[in-house]
Amino acid sequence: MTKPWLINTLGGVLHLAAALVVVGAFLLRQSGFGASDVGAFLFWTVPLAALVAAGGPGLVRAGRRVPGGGLGRAALVGLAAGVLALSWVLLVRAALGGWMGAFSFPVLYPWVAGVAAQLGWQLRFLPGQTGPARWGRVVGGALAAGFAAMVLLLLNLSLRDYLSRPAPERYLVPAGFAGRFRVVYAQRGALQPRLEDGRRVLPIPASGVLLIAPEFRGGRIDNDYYMLDEQGHRTRADGDEATSRTAPVQVVCTGSGGFGGPTADGGSSSESPLAINYSEFEVRRRAAPAPTETESYRQAQYLDSLTTTSVERHRLAHPISSP
Repeated sequence: MTKPWLINTLGGVLHLAAALVVVGAFLLRQSGFGASDVGAFLFWTVPLAALVAAGGPGLVRAGRRVPGGGLGRAALVGLAAGVLALSWVLLVRAALGGWMGAFSFPVLYPWVAGVAAQLGWQLRFLPGQTGPARWGRVVGGALAAGFAAMVLLLLNLSLRDYLSRPAPERYLVPAGFAGRFRVVYAQRGALQPRLEDGRRVLPIPASGVLLIAPEFRGGRIDNDYYMLDEQGHRTRADGDEATSRTAPVQVVCTGSGGFGGPTADGGSSSESPLAINYSEFEVRRRAAPAPTETESYRQAQYLDSLTTTSVERHRLAHPISSP
């Protein structure tokens, strides 16, 4: 008889294979765009497969007593796969915050496919129940209660994330702009963005560094992006969470960062009122080759220098100590 640990191992491999098939379908639809995200996707998929390998046998024992035969068991597998995959999406989103939008394809569908394939494999090949029936009910009930608790916890985290999310923003980027730009927050006397359709409008200058008065706020972002020509005409660009690339230009939030400010003891701290906090974005053109590592490094160095210079000049005109 095949050993359960081997069946569970092969089930985990099947999970990864099924998930990658769905990811491959999305990448094929997107002409290969997002292939670099597969590594990060697998990083989060392996522990999900391990979770199913550990908890699946209990569900299998319960599933073998579900009425309706094969149809009832298939329904149970589908329901469990949907609940587990959605719970995992919420958990990963709680861990990554705004970086969740960096995935170039939707992760829910491949995770549903992977979990369903793994549970179906376990249901088909794991040895039959060997203990009293009541233990199957206990394990199945405990697993269901654990799933429910996980869902409630993650829904609570998701609600908190929703309530504390940053304000929706609209970025107007010069039509010929290429490379990275930054938005620097909490600068006294800097731009107070106007509202348009419920979004803060951020006009990015040709220099690539925009100073604004509002403070930085972390969380799940909700941005849209437009390329703005000299006549004021706007062309929509694909944003962070676009899964179907239709525009020739995409604008992506690549993260946030900052520089510590001086403190009274002669040190440096991110809590200093003179600290600089920013979000960084990148304009990507489908027809243009990706920059080399050397070019990326030089651009980062230039942008660091430009950021600090812009802030210093602004603060000379708007001292923090002024009323």
